Amino acid sequence: MSMQSKQRRDSKKKTIMKKTANKTKDPIKMMKRISENHLDLLQNIEFTLISCYRSDKTVDDCVLRDALKVILFKKTYGDLRVQEVVTQLKVIRAMRADISEDIWNDALQVVLDSIHTHSTLTPDARGYINFVSPFIK
Repeated sequence: MSMQSKQRRDSKKKTIMKKTANKTKDPIKMMKRISENHLDLLQNIEFTLISCYRSDKTVDDCVLRDALKVILFKKTYGDLRVQEVVTQLKVIRAMRADISEDIWNDALQVVLDSIHTHSTLTPDARGYINFVSPFIK
């Protein structure tokens, strides 16, 4: 095998490995990757969620979860609070045109996983909100 052929083969392998690594849906790996490479995006999303809570104290973790599901999974909810959070997230998305749709969705998924980790997701639960709020000024 010529040196040139070997370099092409190795280059193809690296490309395939990068694509595979970026598409992993392992929550821990995704959280690590997004946190390391797109911390500002996570902060934008969390700031938006906490701002929605601060402007409407009836917003709870379930409302935030449902809003993320609307965007991620094309779900629909009749709750006006959910729709307001979705609207505000769309504003942030428009401002962050510098990132791909895949990265945006991965960041939303990381936040959704965090909600599931820090909340009981019962009516009026605010475990996630209480966890994140101190970091958002």
